[in-house]
Amino acid sequence: MLTATADISARAFSRHRAIIMFIERIRARRAIESNFAAIGYRPGAETWQELNLAVARDIQARQLPPNVPVPSRRRPVSFVSTVYGATGSARVALTALFRAGSWTSSGGSFRLAEAIGIDVLTLVADGIERGGFTLLEIGGAWAGFHPRQVDAASLSLAQLARQHRPELGRRLRLHFTNLTQWHQSLPVGVTEHPFVTAAGLSITAARGIEPASVDLVYSQAAAYFEPDIRSFVEAASGLLRPGGLLAFNYPPEVDPEIRLAASIYELDLTRSTLLGGMNGRVALLTKRGITLPRASERSTVAPAPTLTHSAA
Repeated sequence: MLTATADISARAFSRHRAIIMFIERIRARRAIESNFAAIGYRPGAETWQELNLAVARDIQARQLPPNVPVPSRRRPVSFVSTVYGATGSARVALTALFRAGSWTSSGGSFRLAEAIGIDVLTLVADGIERGGFTLLEIGGAWAGFHPRQVDAASLSLAQLARQHRPELGRRLRLHFTNLTQWHQSLPVGVTEHPFVTAAGLSITAARGIEPASVDLVYSQAAAYFEPDIRSFVEAASGLLRPGGLLAFNYPPEVDPEIRLAASIYELDLTRSTLLGGMNGRVALLTKRGITLPRASERSTVAPAPTLTHSAA
């Protein structure tokens, strides 16, 4: 009797969660559509199809604690077991197995920045010393602010906020976007911009980020799935100050489009590294309009690691 009651309760809970997720998807779609309208952006049918899938993945990913190693779908039993163990929902685990796109444990880090040779800690510290630093991460998810990430070893926005607490909101401003809302509260000086896509990034100019003011725009995986990558590069360039950096990864096959967009929107391709797999290619671009630092000055962009592939 108790087992039957538990099964009924579990099924009812699963249905309730599915309804909530469905309502969340509708609300997120409407909010994203409103942001698009505000900037005059009209995505095509392919973009909307990808966005609908991405929003569903975003909502599901919030149920998975950060820093959980998720196996490949090529090992379906391990994949389903891991997601089920983290979420407690067989429906979520099975849905995730058959849903297009990657399932990520949204911990947030700057691993791709390290791969391309960016010393984020030094970059931020030097910027604060010069008068101020603004960082914008695309698809920041928990951004290190989840309770389970307090002692995480990898660098995150939360760690930057803790390390420079006295300057937070004054000479250090941290921003990040998400397709849905992940946070209810954040420290002063840290701002989440929910319902913002990579291509629709320019909406943040009306949400507290001044054009030509950002020192680093960074994306680890989020921009990778953006169908309209050219609009993302254009929007990011508009937010960057002269000399500001744009670092993100993307599928290798769109590399010619990235290079063309960079030339159009006043960005110089500083470095490009082929990582392979789901990491694709990661690029570092610099906004034109400022002279390069002298060799005697401390560099915040390290020499390219020997494992990298030349951008030429």
